[in-house]
Amino acid sequence: MLAISLYGLAWIPIGAINVLFGAINQSIIPNSMYGRISSVTYSLSAIAMPFGSLLGGYLAETFNSSIVFACSSCGFIMISIVWLLHPKLRKLPTVKEMKPETFLITVNKMNNTSLPMK
Repeated sequence: MLAISLYGLAWIPIGAINVLFGAINQSIIPNSMYGRISSVTYSLSAIAMPFGSLLGGYLAETFNSSIVFACSSCGFIMISIVWLLHPKLRKLPTVKEMKPETFLITVNKMNNTSLPMK
């Protein structure tokens, strides 16, 4: 019961990060492209969800569910370690200060599209 509770608590920062990423997307993606990019992002997430559920169910059935929880917990720990050790991630500005250039994206003012910087 403790492991399940701690696993549930681990999702709270994930939810907070999702809100931050939504705000970042709105601040760096041009308005004319936001609908298309959001549509593709949400569609890919919806397509991946059944496969992740199927894989999770298969792994829980094949192995002990404690092993599956431990492996996903290790994934959360790895994300935290990468975030702590990566210098650019540690020095990101606040959401209000982020611009496309923060992520090396240039915005073509002619047709308001985003392109990676060279």
